Parts: sequence; C-alpha cells; structure tokens
Amino acid sequence: MDPDGSPTAIRTMMVSFPLFERIPQHMKTALPVLLVLLLALTACLPMAAQAPLPATETPTPIPPTATSTPTLPVLPAPQILEFSMQDGSNGWAVTASGIVRTTDGGLTWYDTTPSGVAVIPSDASFYAFDHEHAWLVLPVNYFDSGTLYVTSDGGYTWASYSAPFSGAALQFFDPHNGVAMVALGAGAGSEAVAFFKTADAGGTWTRVYINDPTIPGSADSLPLGGLKSAFAFSDPLHAWVGGDIPMNDYFYLYASQDGGATWTRQDLPWPDGRPGYFAGVEAIRFVSPEEGYIVVSLVGEFSENYIYQTTDGGQNWAQIAGMIPRSRLFTILPGPVIACWMDTGRIFYTPQGDFWYETNPDVAFGDFMRQLQFVDATTAFALKVDAASHASFYVTHDSGATWSTLIP
Repeated sequence: MDPDGSPTAIRTMMVSFPLFERIPQHMKTALPVLLVLLLALTACLPMAAQAPLPATETPTPIPPTATSTPTLPVLPAPQILEFSMQDGSNGWAVTASGIVRTTDGGLTWYDTTPSGVAVIPSDASFYAFDHEHAWLVLPVNYFDSGTLYVTSDGGYTWASYSAPFSGAALQFFDPHNGVAMVALGAGAGSEAVAFFKTADAGGTWTRVYINDPTIPGSADSLPLGGLKSAFAFSDPLHAWVGGDIPMNDYFYLYASQDGGATWTRQDLPWPDGRPGYFAGVEAIRFVSPEEGYIVVSLVGEFSENYIYQTTDGGQNWAQIAGMIPRSRLFTILPGPVIACWMDTGRIFYTPQGDFWYETNPDVAFGDFMRQLQFVDATTAFALKVDAASHASFYVTHDSGATWSTLIP
C-alpha cells in the first residue's frame, strides 16, 4: 500500500494522467472503490457478438472445353495405283479418286483427299516426306501450271497453291525445303527439263535451270539430248540426273555442285565383259549426303541390272553385289537393302552390299507386280495389279518368302 492508502498498481496507473491531479482529495479516496465496482459490472455484461470472418471459398472447377479429335473416313479396300510406306505402320497411297493413308501397316486406310478433288489424273505427282507431310500436284495447263496441295498434319487439312508446273518429280530435304524436276516434253531421243526450288513447303517456287531452247534463259550444261528418267539431290547443292541416250557403251549421268544451276557429265565404271551394250540409268538414291546408289540396266546379249555405290558424296562410284537379271522395281535403304522383283518370280536382296540373296515368294505375282518397297531388312509391301486392273496389296516380314494379303 502507498502512504495514502491507494494500491500501488492502481496509483501507478493513475499518476500517468495529469487530469487526476485536479480531482478533490475525498473523491480520490473513493475512486479506487468505484473502479473495482465498474470492472466487476463490466465482467457481468454479455460480450458483443462479432461478425464471423468470411469463409475461404473454394472455386468450383470448370471442366475443360471438350475438343473433338478430327476423324477421317475409312475407305475399305482402296484400289491403289501407287504407294509410299514410311515404315512398317505408316504410309500413303494414291487412288484414281484421291489420297489415302494408313497407320496400321495397310490394314486400315483413311481417305485424306483434299477438299474439292474428285479425280487424280495419271499425270499427277505425289510425294510423301513422312507420315504427316505430303504434296500433291494436279495439272492445270500442260507443262506450265498446276495446283499444289500440301498437308502437314497427316491429311486432315490441306493448303493449296498455284505451281509453275503441271507435274514434277519432287524431293524434299525437310518439311519446308524441296526441289522439283519438271519434264517439258520429249521426242527423238531428247527431253527438255526444268528445275525449281522452294523454301516454304511449296508456297512459292524459283526456277534454277531450264534447257528448253525455246524459252528465254535456257542453258545447255544438261543437254537437251537424252531422256531423263532419274534424279536425286544428296543435299540442297549436290544433284544427279540420269537416263539414256541412243549410244552403246555410254552411261547418261550428269552431276551438279551448285543446286542444279550448272551440270557436268559424270561417268561410271563399265561392267567387265559387256562391250557394245546399251545402258540406262534407272534410279538414283542417296540415303545420306555421303552414301548413294545408282541402278543401271544393260541390254545386249543379256538383260541385266548393276548397282553402283558411293560413300564420298558422289565423287567416286563402285559396282557392288554383282549382276542380277533386269528389273525396274527397286528399294534402296541404308544398309543397304536393295530389292528387285524378277519376272521369274524371285526377289533378290543384299543386306550388306556384298552379294545377292534370293527368295521365292509363296504368292504367284507373275508379271503383275506393280510396285515393291522394303521398309527394313525383312518387311516389305507389294502392289499387284491383274489383267482386269484390280489392285491387291500385300506385306511380308521375312524378306519376301511369305506374304499376307492386306487388300484382296
């Protein structure tokens, strides 16, 4: 207790207020008692209700907008005119009325024909880069104009462009950059051609060479003489064109080092023991910028095929695997795997390029084999068209010994 009788704690609190000093002494003595009563009374009063804090709301999840996957109509047993398989599952094919595609090795075919296209003429051009990217050229005016259709999503949608040619042999290095060799007419052992390049998937084309003397800007480093049946680029700068000319002991083969702007003749070693034969370059294929193959045919006392290989980008070529009877059906893959269908019913292949293995198919393809394509060392697809123009499609998984029918 303080000297005046006030509790120490209360007095300490009171002296902190100057107003307390003005209160009369008799009221100061009674004030502590009043404070105690006031505190007791306050404790008995009910506390004011406090507004509850708002509850945290959990937002109701909104389901994602349903997006339907586009579907393509199934076309049962299409009558295939030509096909291009990218692997054992994915491939494209051309029919008389459109473009079809398979994703299960030829069991099911989907109609991917561009909108508005009802007929695929025989002089149309088709090229598939992979299972998503493909190009179709339909002629408009003979030689000088056509409509180019391009897909980058497996045929669900197509873009169309005007092309400065009505048809062409196409090759693409990637989905954007490609080249086209355009045949401009042939006769009397001569053929005019032009080369075009694109860098925007075919939207625009630039002519890099033409040897038609009736057209301004023509050149003659790739001669007008000779029929041009094969071409290939190993990369955007290095190219080869092959064919035939009425001349014995002569390979018709030209190479370019500047993307097709100029050309020089390139020879191949002539097969031993075949003097006086007529030769034709049937196919040119590069599987890498360094590794390439040329298939040539020789006709004389015998009709034969020979395969030449380069491993230095086309500077040097050497014959491999030996001679086989003549045929025009070839597949050239890294490895290499080179297959040839023969009229006698045999299939030849060379998995290492050293010699030929021979397979006798269990299907009598006879003379009706239209196309043969290996996708690896054991899996191949075949198109057979009979005398009534009915097309059947087959697959093998043992290098051609046994075949299963995909389209009867």
